[in-house]
Amino acid sequence: LADYLLILWKKESHSIFILEKGSYVQFDYIAFYFAEHHRVGWQMPKSAMERLTADLVRSGYLKQLLLSHNLCHRNLLKIRGDRGLTAIVECFFPLLRERGIGDDEIREITEMNPARMLTGG
Repeated sequence: LADYLLILWKKESHSIFILEKGSYVQFDYIAFYFAEHHRVGWQMPKSAMERLTADLVRSGYLKQLLLSHNLCHRNLLKIRGDRGLTAIVECFFPLLRERGIGDDEIREITEMNPARMLTGG
């Protein structure tokens, strides 16, 4: 897993630097951006988050992107009245589609990329 690196949304230039080296970049904390009841001060606007993802796909980095909820607070769970583990599918994917990212590209990011990264393929 030496080619795997976790980067937060805030540093687009850092993400591109890592991607140019051939590594994977995982965008984390997606659940926080769509949380109904749990906010943190460092959040970027949702529009910046999906814009960065769409721009990186269009720039040729589709096969190197990974997504994560980082659902680490009970307050984010559906049973507590928030989005839970559906935030990426129900909230983030529609925003990507509005930016022209299709279902095949979303499938690549969510299914093929993790499989390739975890198996070294």
